[in-house]
Amino acid sequence: MLRESKYGSVSLFWNGLLISMFEKEKEENFMEEGEYLIRQTKGVSIKEQILTYKLYCDVIYKKKKEKNRITYDDHYIFRKCLFALMRLGIVENNEHNGYFCMSKRKSQRKHLPEE
Repeated sequence: MLRESKYGSVSLFWNGLLISMFEKEKEENFMEEGEYLIRQTKGVSIKEQILTYKLYCDVIYKKKKEKNRITYDDHYIFRKCLFALMRLGIVENNEHNGYFCMSKRKSQRKHLPEE
């Protein structure tokens, strides 16, 4: 299902596959979400965090590839993990992994001339 707000939408990709879409808010800094997750796992080594985030993203990727159900919470955690990996510099925002922001689609309706 495509989610779109009046500001557009954001698509999340992992290994070249569209995993999730969510509504874009007016001013949103996605890296803050990753930073928040990193701060919440304080006390866990960075190496272990990276392995955990990658593993979670791979599990969601497999679920999506096999067309299994992905819950709202799965999408939410995937989003946090992806941005944490980007914040740590492990994943770059490119055509295979990362996010893509789209502005709101304009209506394709054409007004018919009045007779």
